[in-house]
Amino acid sequence: MMDIDKFSKNDRELMFWRCEQLCICRARIYTRFGNVVPMTSPIRVEVAKTTTKIKTQAEETMENPSVVINEVLANVSQAVQGSLPCLSALKKTIRQKLNEISVRQKRNEISVPPPDPNDLHQLAIPDEYATYETEPNQEDFFLKSVWYWRRQSLAIWKEKLGATFGFIRSLMT
Repeated sequence: MMDIDKFSKNDRELMFWRCEQLCICRARIYTRFGNVVPMTSPIRVEVAKTTTKIKTQAEETMENPSVVINEVLANVSQAVQGSLPCLSALKKTIRQKLNEISVRQKRNEISVPPPDPNDLHQLAIPDEYATYETEPNQEDFFLKSVWYWRRQSLAIWKEKLGATFGFIRSLMT
């Protein structure tokens, strides 16, 4: 479903519509007197491809943004170059993309979760997850202590249960 977004400031007959699922869908429609106004252009498609190529190359290489932009624009037609955003906007796009990648990498380095265990005997809580800091000194995390105690008591219980079943089996034969 489309909702009316706004009217054009210059042409009061032109209406801008947007998808009601704004967070998921970025679709837009322009209408004049109820008829859809085609706003597509092959240049816009090439501009989107070029911008994506600039972002991708900036991710893959550690070159200066100006160098990346110049390398990509060397193989692009003048019509596309004229429709691209200004040089400072392209540089800003590259910086934002690189910053996003570095933040994601830092998050992954800092908080890498432990691998999932195959069974309960493989479950080991690493020290960085088993402690918390309320003050300058470290304290044991409560669940680690409980889990350790529970694991030991289960092993003892399993031994006693096995001995009991062994005794019952011997009585039945």
